[in-house]
Formats: sequence, C-alpha cells, structure tokens
Amino acid sequence: MFANSKYIVDNNHSIVNFSTIKTQYVVESAAFKRVGETVSDSGDVEIIIDLNSIDLNSIDTNIAIRDTRIGELFFEVIKFPNAIIRAKIDMEKIKSIS
Repeated sequence: MFANSKYIVDNNHSIVNFSTIKTQYVVESAAFKRVGETVSDSGDVEIIIDLNSIDLNSIDTNIAIRDTRIGELFFEVIKFPNAIIRAKIDMEKIKSIS
C-alpha cells in the first residue's frame, strides 16, 4: 500500500469489530478477523476488505448462518464489494513507546 511502510497491521493482534441491531433491541457483535494492511510513516491507514473474497469468511459472529447472511444482506457484497476503513494514527505517540 505505502511505498516506505515501517508498520504492518498484524492479523494475530488486530481485529475490526462491527455490530448489527435486530428487531430494534438486540445488538449482535461481529468482527473481521483478517485485516492486514500497513501504516505509512505519517500515520495514514487504509484497510480495504474485499467482501467477495476469502476475507468474507473472516466475518465471525459465532453463528455460521449469520456470518453468511451478514455478507449477503447487511454488506450487500454484490453492490458493494469492498469495505474501506481509513484512519490517522498519531505516530509521535507510537514512536514514544517503541
């Protein structure tokens, strides 16, 4: 992603969480387990999750049929094949603990 990246998002220690609400009252938590991307030296982060690839199988709600339905109904993977998450990290704080 970034040409001179020093930092990598580690799949073993990183997760992207999201929640859905069912019948207005029931919150169901879920997560993408595989999110590997890099962080630029300036702290710019862009994580792109290809929802039509193997990454869709990384949806984890602890209920297999819900995982499939979330991909098909909630994310509408046919219309929106990618989920993009952008963030900015304060690299001075990161460098101070390195």
